[in-house]
Amino acid sequence: MPAPPPSHETTSTPAAQTDIEQAKLLCSGCPIAAGCLKWALAHPTQARLGVWAGTTVRQRTQLRQRLAIPT
Repeated sequence: MPAPPPSHETTSTPAAQTDIEQAKLLCSGCPIAAGCLKWALAHPTQARLGVWAGTTVRQRTQLRQRLAIPT
């Protein structure tokens, strides 16, 4: 599988960081955020880009490791 394109998370521009924070804010009030996070954690290939349930790719990777979820 080819590597994903660079994501906002791997860039440090102010615009990228603003985008991430806006996405997290939108997710914070979402009534299905818990289900979204469960899906994103269980499907790392499909959720390899973007903010899902207020978490970044890096944060989801760390959660999978802490919870011992296979990838």
